[in-house]
Amino acid sequence: QKTHTSPIRLIVFYIASVLTVVLVATWTDVFYAFLALAVVRRVAENSLLNPAVQMVITSFAGRLRTKLRSAHSVFYYSAVGIPLALLYSYTSVTLDSERGLLGGIIIVLLTIALILLLGFEKRLVQALYQFVYEGSKTAAVGAVQALSFLKPPLYSEHMGKLLSGDPKHVLRKTIILGLGHVRQDDQTTETILHQFKSDKEEIQIAVLDALKLSNRYEAIQFLAKIMMAKEMSHSLKVRMNAAQMIASLYGRKAIPFLLNGLEDDDERVVANTLEVLSVFKDKNLARYFREFVESPVPRVRANALMGLAHYREYRDLYEGITREILDGYDTQMLVSVLYVVGSIRDKTFMRHLDKLVESNMAEDPMVRRGLAWALTRLEDKRGFDLFAQLFGAPWDGKEEPFMHFVSQLSRHLRFELVKYIAVRYYDDTDVIIALNEKLEVSHFDFHEEIQYLEILLDTIGESRRASRRGWRDLLR
Repeated sequence: QKTHTSPIRLIVFYIASVLTVVLVATWTDVFYAFLALAVVRRVAENSLLNPAVQMVITSFAGRLRTKLRSAHSVFYYSAVGIPLALLYSYTSVTLDSERGLLGGIIIVLLTIALILLLGFEKRLVQALYQFVYEGSKTAAVGAVQALSFLKPPLYSEHMGKLLSGDPKHVLRKTIILGLGHVRQDDQTTETILHQFKSDKEEIQIAVLDALKLSNRYEAIQFLAKIMMAKEMSHSLKVRMNAAQMIASLYGRKAIPFLLNGLEDDDERVVANTLEVLSVFKDKNLARYFREFVESPVPRVRANALMGLAHYREYRDLYEGITREILDGYDTQMLVSVLYVVGSIRDKTFMRHLDKLVESNMAEDPMVRRGLAWALTRLEDKRGFDLFAQLFGAPWDGKEEPFMHFVSQLSRHLRFELVKYIAVRYYDDTDVIIALNEKLEVSHFDFHEEIQYLEILLDTIGESRRASRRGWRDLLR
């Protein structure tokens, strides 16, 4: 699965391996050749024909599962076993050696299987394309996944045609990831890059995953543009993913290339570069963070502090500047530092956060969302309370700025936040409706959180109805 190898090729390789061993065994009558045949068969059973794989295959069969199992039993125990037993009983009496007969039968059967398999692949591809164009959305997603393994001719052209039809998000994401596994040409790469214009975070991340598999220079160049904020992305998560991909491809060798971003005229590029460089935690980078820690631009200064926090010799400087900002009244700088404190989960400043929560500064929506982020990342339940207030606040139908912080939380924390609000504010219809609507209109991917919220509300409602019925039964 990691290399996206076609299962048809694996089975062909298995048949060819067995065929080779049988030919050697039949020709030479060497005992070790028969042992090799047994080893090949056992390895194939454990990798290709193991019970888990059989369960997956039979799960696609649906109602036909029982019939297939019955047909397999009849074929395996009757249609093959009995005739072969009679044949070998006869030959054991009439022939001095069964080696030639046994080898010949196996060779003929394997050759037939190989021919049938190659023909089956063509029919399978046709059937899968039929599911893609005429089946349900679920069937189309599964078919596209299967085709990405088989990689039939003109696969890229078919997938490009599908993408031009503006498919649903799940199918689009599946197609993009599948294109990443085929041998890319100019047209395929251009098709993948074009999908980055989507306003959905999950689609942009799928484009990055597809480009990571490419060895084409324009794909790597595009990742670099995203990382340096020269190509517009819809979230910090997308930019950081691009940076991590560059780092995984080139390791520390990417650092000299990244340092060029510190000389850019665009402050966003400088800020993003500092955040990416902080991931490496290289002691030779400390002087660059020290240089930008006095920047008047909030994001640049905050990201420089984030990098500086990793070095023991600069720890006092980092803590001193951070305390000074937390005690100040510059809201933009304050929010940027709160993001840093939450990102690196630094509990050194809990006393300052406690003071800030009780101050009038916390009434500022900008400061409130920064506090919500920092406290939630520091596993303080007050963060959930602040996020609940932000979700329940009146809005104009446009995406709220604090949704950026929500998207940066881990999946586990997002689910815990949704659960906290659903349980605590179940009777406050306005908050629940606002939570659902703000998750829906966001360009970030919150479809799992929305589904989880629906399940929670149904569960809580059913639990309360059951409780009321129980009380009524007791009163009777």
